[in-house]
Amino acid sequence: MRKTTFILTLFSLNLLCLNSLAQTNDDCAGAIPLEVGTVDSTAVIYSSNQMATDSGLDHPCAYYQGADVWFSFVAPAQGEVLITMQSNGGMEDSGMALYENSCDSLSLLLCDDDGGTGALSEIEANQLIPGNTYKIAVWSYGNVNPGAFGISVNTPAQCPSPSPNSFFAFDISANSATIMWEPLASQGTYTIVYGQSGFNFANGSEFSGQMSNQSIATLEDLLPNTDYEYYWHASCANNYSSETVGPMTFSTDSQPPLNDELCAAEFLEINAQPIIGNNSGATSASYEASGSCWAGIGASQNESLWYRFVAPSSGIVIVSTDFLGMELHDTQLAIYELPNNDCTDYQDLVELVCDTDGGNADPFGYSAEVMAEGLTEGQTYYVQVDGYFNQDGEFMIQLMDEPATSTLEETVYEYFILFPNPTRDAVKVNVKQSGNGPRTISIVDVSGKVIREEQVTGKSTVELDLTGISNGVYTVRVRGEHSISSQGLIIQ
Repeated sequence: MRKTTFILTLFSLNLLCLNSLAQTNDDCAGAIPLEVGTVDSTAVIYSSNQMATDSGLDHPCAYYQGADVWFSFVAPAQGEVLITMQSNGGMEDSGMALYENSCDSLSLLLCDDDGGTGALSEIEANQLIPGNTYKIAVWSYGNVNPGAFGISVNTPAQCPSPSPNSFFAFDISANSATIMWEPLASQGTYTIVYGQSGFNFANGSEFSGQMSNQSIATLEDLLPNTDYEYYWHASCANNYSSETVGPMTFSTDSQPPLNDELCAAEFLEINAQPIIGNNSGATSASYEASGSCWAGIGASQNESLWYRFVAPSSGIVIVSTDFLGMELHDTQLAIYELPNNDCTDYQDLVELVCDTDGGNADPFGYSAEVMAEGLTEGQTYYVQVDGYFNQDGEFMIQLMDEPATSTLEETVYEYFILFPNPTRDAVKVNVKQSGNGPRTISIVDVSGKVIREEQVTGKSTVELDLTGISNGVYTVRVRGEHSISSQGLIIQ
């Protein structure tokens, strides 16, 4: 019996203690003083509103339904503070109000619901009177989940830094990228330190500018098809420095193909062997034309390549991208004439024919093939090729003056397998074939340059040594006497 009485007595004492603790700052008069810290030295006070009552003050935000607790602080010399709440396993959705004046004549300054982390509150106040005491009320939203929490009051950073989540890179090309972040009102100089992924910070390239409301920088002279990291930091007045933010990342585009522009159009010879093209890394421009029949694409979005040819005496040509086993198997093309012969004047292009799915050799019938008639003998015409809905990769194109059977047999090398992919030091090529004839396996970079090549005969699986080849995206091409096919390869 004594044991039971002892336990009940302890339980009663615990309730009494909890009630006493809860009532310490249950109203404004009992507000717990908070020490004003700094970003580098934060004093967090842990409290709870589990047993708080209604102070009778109708706080105007975060659906106040009673059970508020109170804190106070003395405004620092600069008159600015940041009041932050932290989770402590209890309250997860809070409300917070900041008041000035004494408890019997409180005047609301600010009220916040979800300004902090998650659904917790945060208030940033400025133009406070140094030395004056201010009051803070805290409650749980709707009094739904009262409980423990942490609270701190700090002076804002003298040299602030943007949130890491505010940084993003855009307008990325093969050699440049533009970085943007949230603007800061502080005065000073920011510096972006950048380099290839994994670079040594001390040896990184730098870009600097003034902080005053400027939040954009363009990094230039970058390498194409490369992963980059970058950091941001700032130097402010009175020798203050910001925290360093980073690393953030972006990747540059591939180097544009040589025939990315109309003036660099590649010449197509009538009835010659097909030419291999690759629109990976092709640039887009608002002034550039796009085929009227092309799907899901505008002139400012296309990644097209340009070709040119001279019309034969028959005035008839067939332009085809209809070949098996190509990386880009869903093509679209258009043929134009250029009356003023000025290749810089895209506005003068006149579309003659347009096609998206005119081919039939591809297993899905999505490759483009089109016939143009009534052409003027000896006149130069232009062909534009792109991928459906911004698709890119390697394709083949051929110009003929009459329908003819392709020189590429459709039954040989229907496909091959690369493994592993991505890879580092070596890759295996397994060719599914119907014969044992000789074939050439090539590794080609985005500019069309052959990086490595091997002649093989009578093997279905070949291992290629990739030692010495830089990381990046490549094309593996398998060519036989009457066939060709290709696939993308990532070396990392």
